Amino acid sequence: MAYFVRREQEIVATSMLEDEKWIDGFLQLSRDRLAARNKLVRKILDEAGIKYYLGSNAGFFLWIDLSPFLPEQTWAGENALTERLIANKVFITDGQAMAAEEPGWYRLIFSQDERVVEEGLERYYCTRPADRSKLFRWSLRLTT
Repeated sequence: MAYFVRREQEIVATSMLEDEKWIDGFLQLSRDRLAARNKLVRKILDEAGIKYYLGSNAGFFLWIDLSPFLPEQTWAGENALTERLIANKVFITDGQAMAAEEPGWYRLIFSQDERVVEEGLERYYCTRPADRSKLFRWSLRLTT
Protein backbone atom coordinates (compact mmCIF):
# COMPACT_ATOMS: atom_id res chain seq x y z
CA MET A 1 0.00 0.00 0.00
CA ALA A 2 1.42 3.35 -0.98
CA TYR A 3 0.88 6.49 1.04
CA PHE A 4 1.23 9.89 -0.51
CA VAL A 5 1.68 13.04 1.53
CA ARG A 6 -0.95 15.62 0.83
CA ARG A 7 0.24 19.03 -0.31
CA GLU A 8 -0.99 20.68 2.90
CA GLN A 9 0.97 18.20 5.03
CA GLU A 10 4.06 18.79 2.93
CA ILE A 11 3.79 22.55 3.41
CA VAL A 12 3.43 22.22 7.19
CA ALA A 13 6.33 19.75 7.44
CA THR A 14 8.55 21.89 5.25
CA SER A 15 7.86 25.04 7.22
CA MET A 16 8.59 23.22 10.49
CA LEU A 17 11.85 21.77 9.22
CA GLU A 18 12.97 25.09 7.77
CA ASP A 19 12.37 26.88 11.09
CA GLU A 20 15.78 26.45 12.74
CA LYS A 21 14.65 28.09 15.97
CA TRP A 22 11.73 25.65 16.27
CA ILE A 23 13.96 22.66 15.40
CA ASP A 24 16.56 23.69 17.99
CA GLY A 25 13.84 24.07 20.64
CA PHE A 26 12.21 20.78 19.69
CA LEU A 27 15.51 18.88 19.83
CA GLN A 28 16.45 20.45 23.17
CA LEU A 29 13.03 19.62 24.62
CA SER A 30 13.36 16.03 23.36
CA ARG A 31 16.84 15.68 24.89
CA ASP A 32 15.63 17.13 28.20
CA ARG A 33 12.62 14.80 28.34
CA LEU A 34 14.69 11.73 27.47
CA ALA A 35 17.30 12.64 30.11
CA ALA A 36 14.58 13.13 32.73
CA ARG A 37 12.90 9.78 31.91
CA ASN A 38 16.26 8.02 31.89
CA LYS A 39 17.07 9.46 35.32
CA LEU A 40 13.60 8.58 36.66
CA VAL A 41 13.74 4.97 35.45
CA ARG A 42 17.28 4.44 36.78
CA LYS A 43 16.22 5.84 40.16
CA ILE A 44 13.18 3.57 40.36
CA LEU A 45 15.16 0.53 39.26
CA ASP A 46 17.90 1.33 41.80
CA GLU A 47 15.31 1.68 44.58
CA ALA A 48 13.78 -1.66 43.61
CA GLY A 49 17.15 -3.40 43.37
CA ILE A 50 16.71 -4.25 39.70
CA LYS A 51 19.97 -4.34 37.79
CA TYR A 52 20.36 -2.77 34.39
CA TYR A 53 23.14 -2.37 31.87
CA LEU A 54 25.26 0.55 33.04
CA GLY A 55 27.16 1.15 29.80
CA SER A 56 24.40 3.08 28.07
CA ASN A 57 23.59 6.75 28.45
CA ALA A 58 21.68 7.55 25.27
CA GLY A 59 18.69 6.21 23.43
CA PHE A 60 15.13 5.31 24.26
CA PHE A 61 15.53 2.19 26.38
CA LEU A 62 17.53 0.40 29.06
CA TRP A 63 18.47 -3.26 29.21
CA ILE A 64 17.13 -4.48 32.54
CA ASP A 65 18.02 -7.76 34.20
CA LEU A 66 14.94 -9.63 35.35
CA SER A 67 16.72 -12.99 35.45
CA PRO A 68 16.34 -13.26 39.26
CA PHE A 69 12.57 -13.37 38.69
CA LEU A 70 12.54 -16.14 36.09
CA PRO A 71 10.97 -19.39 37.28
CA GLU A 72 14.00 -21.12 35.71
CA GLN A 73 17.11 -19.70 34.06
CA THR A 74 16.13 -20.75 30.52
CA TRP A 75 14.44 -19.21 27.51
CA ALA A 76 11.30 -21.09 28.58
CA GLY A 77 11.57 -19.36 31.95
CA GLU A 78 11.87 -16.00 30.21
CA ASN A 79 8.81 -16.83 28.12
CA ALA A 80 6.86 -17.69 31.29
CA LEU A 81 7.79 -14.34 32.87
CA THR A 82 6.95 -12.52 29.65
CA GLU A 83 3.51 -14.13 29.61
CA ARG A 84 2.91 -13.04 33.22
CA LEU A 85 3.95 -9.50 32.35
CA ILE A 86 1.69 -9.36 29.30
CA ALA A 87 -1.21 -10.77 31.35
CA ASN A 88 -0.69 -7.81 33.69
CA LYS A 89 -0.60 -5.43 30.69
CA VAL A 90 3.14 -4.80 30.91
CA PHE A 91 4.34 -4.64 27.34
CA ILE A 92 8.10 -5.05 27.41
CA THR A 93 10.40 -6.68 24.89
CA ASP A 94 12.07 -9.83 26.13
CA GLY A 95 15.70 -10.57 25.48
CA GLN A 96 15.08 -13.54 23.24
CA ALA A 97 13.23 -11.28 20.79
CA MET A 98 16.26 -8.96 20.81
CA ALA A 99 18.84 -11.76 20.40
CA ALA A 100 20.15 -11.44 23.97
CA GLU A 101 22.97 -13.75 24.92
CA GLU A 102 21.21 -15.09 28.01
CA PRO A 103 17.62 -15.22 29.30
CA GLY A 104 16.21 -12.62 31.65
CA TRP A 105 17.27 -9.39 29.95
CA TYR A 106 14.44 -7.12 28.85
CA ARG A 107 14.30 -3.91 26.86
CA LEU A 108 12.53 -1.24 28.93
CA ILE A 109 11.53 1.72 26.78
CA PHE A 110 11.40 4.91 28.83
CA SER A 111 10.68 7.50 26.14
CA GLN A 112 6.96 7.61 26.94
CA ASP A 113 5.25 10.21 29.08
CA GLU A 114 6.41 10.04 32.71
CA ARG A 115 3.06 8.75 33.98
CA VAL A 116 3.03 5.96 31.34
CA VAL A 117 6.51 4.85 32.43
CA GLU A 118 5.50 4.92 36.10
CA GLU A 119 2.28 3.00 35.40
CA GLY A 120 4.19 0.33 33.49
CA LEU A 121 6.65 -0.10 36.34
CA GLU A 122 3.82 -0.22 38.87
CA ARG A 123 2.12 -2.96 36.84
CA TYR A 124 5.43 -4.81 36.70
CA TYR A 125 5.65 -4.77 40.50
CA CYS A 126 2.13 -6.17 40.70
CA THR A 127 3.33 -9.28 38.86
CA ARG A 128 5.79 -9.93 41.69
CA PRO A 129 3.69 -10.70 44.81
CA ALA A 130 6.76 -10.90 47.06
CA ASP A 131 7.50 -7.25 46.34
CA ARG A 132 4.13 -5.76 47.28
CA SER A 133 5.72 -3.86 50.18
CA LYS A 134 8.17 -2.23 47.76
CA LEU A 135 5.26 -1.48 45.44
CA PHE A 136 3.35 0.17 48.28
CA ARG A 137 6.32 2.37 49.25
CA TRP A 138 6.98 3.21 45.60
CA SER A 139 3.32 4.04 44.94
CA LEU A 140 3.29 6.39 47.93
CA ARG A 141 6.25 8.22 46.38
CA LEU A 142 4.24 8.69 43.18
CA THR A 143 1.28 10.23 44.93
CA THR A 144 3.25 12.70 47.07
